[in-house]
Order: sequence, then C-alpha cells, then structure tokens
Amino acid sequence: MKVFGIFILVIVLISLSETKVVRITSKNIKEVIHNPNADVLVKYYATWCGHCQRLKEPYEKASDAFDDDDDVIFAEVECDGEGKDVCQKASIRGYPTVRFFSKTNKNEPEDYNRERTVESLVGYMNDKCSKFRNPDGSLKAESGRDKEMDNLAQKFIKAKTEEEKQAVIKETQEKVDSLNNFDLYPKIMEKILKNSKYVETESQRLQNLINSGSITPTKKTEFSKKLNFHKKLNIFCFLQDNIGIVKHIFYTYSPCREI
Repeated sequence: MKVFGIFILVIVLISLSETKVVRITSKNIKEVIHNPNADVLVKYYATWCGHCQRLKEPYEKASDAFDDDDDVIFAEVECDGEGKDVCQKASIRGYPTVRFFSKTNKNEPEDYNRERTVESLVGYMNDKCSKFRNPDGSLKAESGRDKEMDNLAQKFIKAKTEEEKQAVIKETQEKVDSLNNFDLYPKIMEKILKNSKYVETESQRLQNLINSGSITPTKKTEFSKKLNFHKKLNIFCFLQDNIGIVKHIFYTYSPCREI
C-alpha cells in the first residue's frame, strides 16, 4: 500500500511540473516554428551545457506566464539528442541559443540577447508579441486599454454635469466605432450615470472572482481586462493617479492596485 501511495505521489508531482514548452524535432518543426498564427521563441540547448541547465527553470516559468495565449509558443530543441539535425540546419554554434520567430516573418529569426531571467524573457515576449503579461502570468494594468480612450475616461470623470458626461460618452462611442474595439469604455460610462457606485461594486466583484482560484485561465484573463477598464473609470483611481496625497491615503484599500 505504501509503494502504491508513493507511486501516486510521483505521478502527481510529475503532472504539476509539466510545462507548456514544446519539444521540436524534424518531425514537427514545420507545424511549430512555421505556425503562421503564432510567435515562437525557440531555445536550442545541449544536455551537458551548464548555462542551458540554469536557463531551464526561468524559460519554463516564462512559458507558463503565457499559458493562456495560444498565439505565443515557447519551444526547445535538444541539439545533442533528438533535435540534432534541426540544430545543424539552423547552424547553431553555441549553447544555449535562443531565437524568436515572428508570425509575420518566419525566415528571418531574431537572436534573443537579453538576460536569461523570467522577467527579461517575459518582457521580451511582451514587446515582440504585443502582450501585457507579468512574470506570474497575470495581466498588467494597461492590458486591454488604449491611451486615447484612457484620456476620454479621465475627461468623463472631470465632467461636472450629466450633459457634459453624455457628450463625452458620445465622443467615446465615435472613437470606439473608428477603432472597432474598446466598447467597454462607453458601456461603463453609461452604467456610472445610472449608478454612481457601479465601478466600485463591479471592480470588487471582478477582483474577488480573479482571486477565487475557481475560474479558468481564459476567464481570469477576460475579467482582468475588464477590471483594467473599470479602474480607469473609478474616481479613486483618477485621484490616485493625479493627486499625490491621495495616493498615500487610498493605496492600501484602493481597487486601483495591480492585480
């Protein structure tokens, strides 16, 4: 019975350590690297290489940060094993070599030359893939937002009368129509006019769902983006961004904090 229990524990630990990193060989290289719908980061390594061994953990953690982004792939090639022929064709001369293959240009990969840390790997992929991931996989506050729309959000908060606010909503809707996106901005503005406490209540609801651990990664991403919209239309967030003393007073309890 003890042996069976240990066996189950080993299986659980193996499943917990599974990573999204895709192993590339000559059999699947085309469908991985040349996937037209994905940006791909490829690590070429050798099992005996100490630098490669030290890169393994941060590379896997960086991959996990983009677990909910189907158009971002972290891959690896074992150059002294099943991927030897792939590395030879890629003219790999040193280990580890990390290259980025853009979905728009698969024929001219870019060498990765930043630090070999989770933060640097995630930052690099954010820059290249227009993503907004934190190293732990959560979304940055600017995710799903637009600078011009954020300016309109602040203009809405500053408006003193309902007439002025309605004018901002109209302007915002026109901007949404031209961008064909960010339709949450005018929708939230309309709800604020009907209920002044809507943003605070909805922000707390979304934050509770995100922190609950009971929702899927896809839903967590969706709710995080919605929360980012609500933060920009929250009067406390506006004050926190624009009045220094309020930053100090409200920081601990404000719904404007990073997720």
